[in-house]
Order: sequence, then C-alpha cells, then structure tokens
Amino acid sequence: MQVYRQADLAFCIALSNSDQPWSLMKLFFANRDRTGQGSFLFEAKPNVSLDDYTTVLNIESDSFVRTLKDTFEAEHGEEYDVILRRNNEGAAVGVIKGFEAIFKDKLVGVLGSLADVAKVHGQPELDALFASMDERDIQFTPLFSAFTSWPDALAFLRSKIGAS
Repeated sequence: MQVYRQADLAFCIALSNSDQPWSLMKLFFANRDRTGQGSFLFEAKPNVSLDDYTTVLNIESDSFVRTLKDTFEAEHGEEYDVILRRNNEGAAVGVIKGFEAIFKDKLVGVLGSLADVAKVHGQPELDALFASMDERDIQFTPLFSAFTSWPDALAFLRSKIGAS
C-alpha cells in the first residue's frame, strides 16, 4: 500500500502464544476486505475466508514482552507505567497474561476490545481474564474504531499521564 512506502520500516507482526519464539502465521481477512477491520489469526471466525489471507510474522508473546521490558529498562530505567493498547485478533488472553506476568504492577491499563475472547474462547475465559485484571488492579477501557469509545479511553490516558 502507498502509505507504507512512506515509512522507514513497516512490519505486520502478530503476537500469540506459541511453542516457537517466532513463526509465520496466516492473517485471514474479514469479508475479503484487506483494508477493513476484523482480520483474524485463527480459522474460527465466521466472516473470514480461509483462502483470503496474508502471511505475517508471529512472535511468541512472552518472548516479545521480555525483550520489550529489558530493552526499555536498559534505556530508560525502571520508573514507568505500562498501558497496553492491543488488537490481537483472538490472541488477547495470552498477550495480556504475558504483559501481566512480566511487567507485574507496572501494567496499569489495557485498551482495546475483548469481544473476540468470548467468541473464540468462551465466556468463562473472558470472565477469568477480567477477574485477573481486577485482582491486579489493571483497568480495562474499551477502545475501538467507533468514536464513541474514544472519550473514555482518552480520559483514562490523561489520568495516567497527568494531563488535563
């Protein structure tokens, strides 16, 4: 796409639980729309066609999170908070748990949508994820393309960075 020709670097990377530190994975397009929303890493979603996909680099989430933490702390020190803005297309549970386990109390918020968790993994998995975040005092704030979600997300971000 033309917009990516303007970038110094552009990667389409997936984060998910995996037995391998990295692999290649299919990203299935929703409704055959390569620019729209709803593309998915797993075959379980009804609006994806298994013959319409692109191949993306998949990085095992815990490995990525450890690398991110070590690199950031080496450059900036250990005084910071983490707010995770995620869009993991079905892999949210593993990614959020990885951030929880590695960043511990530095993870203060998660922004995004968790609708796919219940659809793919079931309501009990979503309930367990919310319980885990509540137990660790990690605020979840919905944030997705509908502009109606933006004010709450912006208010949360402002509260964490001290902006008015």
